[in-house]
Parts: sequence; C-alpha cells; structure tokens
Amino acid sequence: MKKVLYITYFFPPLDGVAPQRRLKYAKYLPNFGIEPIILTIKPIHYFAYDYGLLKDFPSFIKIYRTGSFDPNRLLYLLKRIKSLFYKSSSKVVNSAQPTIFSESLKKFIRSFFPIDEKIGWLPFCLIKGLKITQKYKVKAIVVSLSPFHSAITGWLISKITSLPLILEYGDLWNLAPYPLYKNIIFKTLSEWLERKVLKDVAYVAVTTPTAKTKMLEKYPFLQKDKIDVHYYGWAREDFIHLEESKFISKKPIKIGYAGTFTGYQTPEYFLDAFAELVNKKKITINDFEFHFLGNYSKEIRELFKKPPVRQIIHLHPYMPHQECLAFMKQMNYLAIFLGGGNRSNVVIPGKLFDYLALKVPIIGFSHKGGDLWNILEKYGFPIAEFDDINENMKLILNLMKQKTVQCLTDEELKIYEKKYICSLLAKNIKRIIEQEK
Repeated sequence: MKKVLYITYFFPPLDGVAPQRRLKYAKYLPNFGIEPIILTIKPIHYFAYDYGLLKDFPSFIKIYRTGSFDPNRLLYLLKRIKSLFYKSSSKVVNSAQPTIFSESLKKFIRSFFPIDEKIGWLPFCLIKGLKITQKYKVKAIVVSLSPFHSAITGWLISKITSLPLILEYGDLWNLAPYPLYKNIIFKTLSEWLERKVLKDVAYVAVTTPTAKTKMLEKYPFLQKDKIDVHYYGWAREDFIHLEESKFISKKPIKIGYAGTFTGYQTPEYFLDAFAELVNKKKITINDFEFHFLGNYSKEIRELFKKPPVRQIIHLHPYMPHQECLAFMKQMNYLAIFLGGGNRSNVVIPGKLFDYLALKVPIIGFSHKGGDLWNILEKYGFPIAEFDDINENMKLILNLMKQKTVQCLTDEELKIYEKKYICSLLAKNIKRIIEQEK
C-alpha cells in the first residue's frame, strides 16, 4: 500500500461538511491502495464537535495532531485555562459551541492575517510533516484546502523532500466568490504564492465545473489533465441505517435547512417573500413551517425574529450528522440558498449532495448560470433567482399546489458518491507516484 501524507486542518472530531468529507477520504483511500497518514490540528474553538465520527475509523491509519498559534487554537486554550478556575457543571460529549462572533467581526479579524487567519498552524504543520515524510517514507503529499496556507505548507514540504504535491480544493483560494483580502499587499502576496504553488503541483481537484474553468483561465500553465472536478458528494454508509419516512403530512408544508449561513448564503429574500404573501393574504401563516438546524450568527438570528415569520420558524440546535439526516428526512422540502451573483457561480454547497441522497424534494434559491442552479435545473427541482422577491413568491405559491417533484434515482446518485469520487483521487495519486519512479 502506498503511503501519503494527508494534511487537513479540518478533521473530526470537528463536524461539518469539510471535516466529514476529509474523514471519508481517509477511510476510503486504503480500499484503493493508498494509506493516508493524517496531519491535523489539536482541539480548537469550533462551532460543532462530534466524537462519534471517529468511532469506526480504521485503527491502522495514523493521526498526528499539532499545536498552532491561530486564533481558534488560542481561544480554545484560553477557555481551557478559564475552566480550571470556573468549573462547568456538566460535560457534553457531542457539543455545539454557539457562534459568538458576527460574520462582519469575523471578516474584520481575518483582514489582519496574510493568506488566512489560521496561518499560525504553518510552522507546526511544516515541522511535523517533514518528520512524518522521513519516518514513514511517504510517496506523495495530499493537501485539503481550506485553509489556504496549507497549500504553502505542502509546497514547502514538497520542495524539501522532492515528493509530488496534490491539492484538493474544497474552497477556491484567490478565485473565492467573496473578497478575502482588503489589504492590497496581502492580496498580491496571496496571488503570487498560489501561482508559485500551482506551477509545481502534480494534480489539482476542485469541486465544481466552473471552478475548473476559472482555474484554467487564471492559471493557463495548468494542464487540463492535471485538474479534475471532484464534487463534495454523499457517503452511502451515512444512509444505511436511516429509516424510511413514515407518512409525512402535507399541511403545514415543512421546509428544512441544515447547517450554517456563510458568505453569500442567507434566507433573507425567501423570508421577505413569505412575509409579503402573508401580508397580501395569498397564503396564511399556518400553511408552512420552517425548520433551521444549526448555529447561526447574530445577523441571521435577527432575520428569524421578524414578523410574521417568527411565528413559524423552529430553531433546532446542532445535531450529530446521523441525527441531522434523520430529522431532515421528515421534511416536505429541503431548502438551499446561495447569493453573490456571478461570483458564486463556482460554488455548490456541500449539503446539496446529502439532500439529493435523502430523496426529499429540494427548493433552490440561487443565480441563473451558476453551478448550483445548473445541477438543480438538470434534475427538475424548483428554483428561484436568489434575490428576486417576485420569483421567490412564485416558487412558494407553487409549493401550495402540491406538485410531485421527482427525486434522483440510485443510478443518478452514483456519480456523486464519495467512495466513487475517492477512487478517482486514488487513481491519480497512484499514477503520479508511478511517474515519479
């Protein structure tokens, strides 16, 4: 079995789309002849932990965790020190730490750091990564982004050891749909570094077709056979023990949403459209229920307090992944939101693939021409222009007609399965290792 160093900041017991995707890759790679040695972070301040995610993790796969000087790690340590003096009355195994900063404050904090605010992990990861490559005679370095500085760490290790570097972009770096840097010096430095790294990379994976197109346009030196699309995907094992939904009442219509709202994701226009319909007496407040599952910023919580929607919004605290899937399966529809205009065309939120696998009808609020819009349109799901109140109202009224929405077949779901996507990654890792001989 070929050993590779797998660098990933986000990894269980952290929960969420990114940690779960990287966990599945680590579990599946040995099935295809690749043994990953995980290099990740020690505990940090984070919105959700699920220790059950590692319950069935293969014991032979080694996980190394290092310290860091990044704010999330330092905040975690400060809280630990505080707990020595102020003991908590309870211990929570699966815990969700509430969102304590607004989105605007988090963006302000990030603006003080070059590359990203987690760059304090770089020296720790670099030193440990070099030791791992020497100890285990690894054949390649695989890095999952974000955070983006991890690409620099992987590149430095690659240059020192002459090992091939593979980048797995969960999020785009300098092509991100939202501005990462207010400081022109940081922006210039970041673009120069990404270009430098990509010139030496052996293989790149991105998560959407438009992301691949944009990467090839910005970095024309990248060869087409060096970059592929690997969707976020869904994991079959997460759905094996889900019970089939019992009879679900069609009134009130229950609309569910799982996860946080970040970047250009917001339910604001959808909720405003609903309020407009109620005020015009085209629907009643009792026709719908909205269920939001996760931790939300102050700005989002304020939206939920507006009349008349506050009467029918049900906020549910973070749940471990399996419980979340079971809860969402009881909905009539699952909602997905993505604004940002053309800038967000490169994004498909990872939750979409779990939604598809649940086989619950999806309603989408996005922009025409984007990758999210295209995939929803391909399978015939109701979609509305993200910030068009009239289109949002029309979609809501159409839901009242109780039209049947066809979900994906098992055959259609196969190309989005994480294990299949991981097999593509493994195939390219082995090809690259063979070429290096």
